[in-house]
Amino acid sequence: MQMNVSVTSELYEFVQRKVQSGLYGNASEVARDALRRMDERAVVDTAWGELNNTLKASVASGRSPHSVRDIISRTPRGSNE
Repeated sequence: MQMNVSVTSELYEFVQRKVQSGLYGNASEVARDALRRMDERAVVDTAWGELNNTLKASVASGRSPHSVRDIISRTPRGSNE
């Protein structure tokens, strides 16, 4: 499938430098790599957002009757140590 995309002169030069560096064979490879990285970043951003929401909910729920040591001991890694 083919797609034509317009970019600024700065982005054009950036893509050309990447191709000239030998890291990529052509501009399409640069674009595909950039899009894959954007997709990966979106997954990471979503995970951080979910973690942040969980932490906010934890703080809002109040003080736990369990110690940090108790909580760690309940994790698979904590129970091995």
